[in-house]
Amino acid sequence: MLRFAVLGIALAVVLATILLPPPVQGSHVPYKGKIEYIIHLSGEHEKPVFSPLRLLVPATGFLVNLTIIYDGQDFGNHTLTFKLKTGDVLEGTDREIVRGDTVYMEFEVNETNKIKYNPTSRSAENGTLYQLTEKQGGMYFYCIPHEGLGMKGTLVVGGETTATEGDAELGLFIRAYWIGLIGFAVMLLVVFISYYVIKSESRHHTDAREHQRKGLP
Repeated sequence: MLRFAVLGIALAVVLATILLPPPVQGSHVPYKGKIEYIIHLSGEHEKPVFSPLRLLVPATGFLVNLTIIYDGQDFGNHTLTFKLKTGDVLEGTDREIVRGDTVYMEFEVNETNKIKYNPTSRSAENGTLYQLTEKQGGMYFYCIPHEGLGMKGTLVVGGETTATEGDAELGLFIRAYWIGLIGFAVMLLVVFISYYVIKSESRHHTDAREHQRKGLP
């Protein structure tokens, strides 16, 4: 009876593991992944530049986090500004950045020329969808005071890039789930094998086989 109880509990645990959906971090995973860039406002050949000036995002649906640091040669105040398709400046990206400042910006890439952005928050949550100006194969950004000096860049959707730390953590999390699932399946197999081995070696089962061998009723 005890063996049946153990077998029943093991079977219930394995079935629950198989039927329940994989666990996720937090209530849900709203983005395909997260890309983080540190952009330095610096100088090159006596001209102000963004470094890097080309930002690559693997696909739409990614969350982009920008850390903008003005730690280079002093050219006066800078901005990192996106321009709407209409020609207007994207709200919140015309803020001047003084030397020594660090500014943060986060948005979701919704389409190759559209982002979800909340100008009143450092988070992309509750963002509004904006269509941006495209140049050189990507979404165009620039410094308002120094655009004429060539301080501009692009955010390109579909470019190759490496996985971020968040992607690696998510991959390890999912891998651990499947390792656990396989472990439960192996445990179930061991329980079944143990049960039949014990049953086949039991005295009652041996006596029954001997009884049948002798042709007794």
